[in-house]
Amino acid sequence: HATAASSPTSTSIHRFTLSHWWRAAYEASGPVAGNLIGPSPLHERGGHLFAAVDEGTSGSGDDRGGSRIVALEQDGDSLVTIGRSDDLGDGDPVTVVRYTGDRAFTHTGRHWQPIRVVDLHDPTRPSPAGALSALSYYQIVLQPIGTDQLATVESDRSRWAAATKVSSYAVVDGEFRETGTWTQPGTSSRAASDPESLLWADRARLLVVPVAERFARAPTRGAAVFSVSPAGDLTYVGHVGPSEHQREDAGSEVFRSLTIGEDLWTLSGSYSRLDRRANWLLQSYDLATLERKSAVALND
Repeated sequence: HATAASSPTSTSIHRFTLSHWWRAAYEASGPVAGNLIGPSPLHERGGHLFAAVDEGTSGSGDDRGGSRIVALEQDGDSLVTIGRSDDLGDGDPVTVVRYTGDRAFTHTGRHWQPIRVVDLHDPTRPSPAGALSALSYYQIVLQPIGTDQLATVESDRSRWAAATKVSSYAVVDGEFRETGTWTQPGTSSRAASDPESLLWADRARLLVVPVAERFARAPTRGAAVFSVSPAGDLTYVGHVGPSEHQREDAGSEVFRSLTIGEDLWTLSGSYSRLDRRANWLLQSYDLATLERKSAVALND
């Protein structure tokens, strides 16, 4: 387990061993230049620790130090840098980083730029390993699926071009290639700005994506459910959503979802302007059929 503390110019990374749930034993520490990127900047593989950092600008503010992936190795009680990639943003700061196995995926948040793939097999030389297609819309979340697959959710919340796009990628002939895509115009997904609202249920191989129809008179807000085959094929399975009562409130949408046993659970919420209170609803669905099984109101 690793933690980090940042200053404007560097980040101190600390490594602990969690031998028991109540006890953390300190092992080593080490600095890296720059600040960690996003909510998932660290990755451990083969005894090496990888950190995605943005080195920011120089003192004059004219030259960027770049966004990189740095590899560290433990030497006694020190974490020592043994490798670093070239700048992964072509002058723009990287804002999204996710890891799976010996690969990292990065993006700058610029919709015209592609998702970059970084090979981590040799920790002394993290290196570019191709790129996926440029974005169709302005916001994106990356979701690793196993070690050789990736799902992406793109969303555009502008009034005239709102849409949600879900894509899957898999290794084909040694390269990541798009294996499926689904687009629904007139919608947006909070997953693009709130990655925790996206669910990958590994055992059932289901991807649950919150989707809201933005401009209908009574917006339908719920979650689209997809299956992803071992080969990476993406299939739309169905839709789960708020209750009929919640559908009357344009603010209702799915905030979180999870699986328990053979059930899919969603937490949807809305704010009623009439009585100035939040309305929360837990609902369960059969994983195999997506039929609603139960609902529990959690009103504020």
